[in-house]
Amino acid sequence: MIAIAVRLHPDTEMAELLEPVQREDGSWIEPGFMFNGLSAPQIAWSSGYYPFHPKVMLAVVIHDDDYTRKQGLRRVADERFRRNLLLGGVDPEAAEVMFILVRQCGINVWCDSEDIAERDRRVQAERRRVEEAP
Repeated sequence: MIAIAVRLHPDTEMAELLEPVQREDGSWIEPGFMFNGLSAPQIAWSSGYYPFHPKVMLAVVIHDDDYTRKQGLRRVADERFRRNLLLGGVDPEAAEVMFILVRQCGINVWCDSEDIAERDRRVQAERRRVEEAP
């Protein structure tokens, strides 16, 4: 299990990545990435896990990044999600349920990920503006 440093934003139900996360292809998800785990439907979290649970957070961050960038096939992103759930220590039955649900419901989020990416860009711009203010 890999520890992921985040700051929760309860007002938006989002989490902000505080440290870079390396993907298996060697690329990085940069600090400031905003995610919420909602590329998996809420029913998927009834297995006792939730989007910010330590065993699932790496899988959630990478999956939300996949859904935001939409590079490659959605099925590959979903299979990566299941694999990362298992690597994080999620029991196989729960990982399979979450995979099936994300396959069935994730298309709605995949289609809306441009909105998520735009919101992430706005949050980053606002953060830079605040940090640069005198």
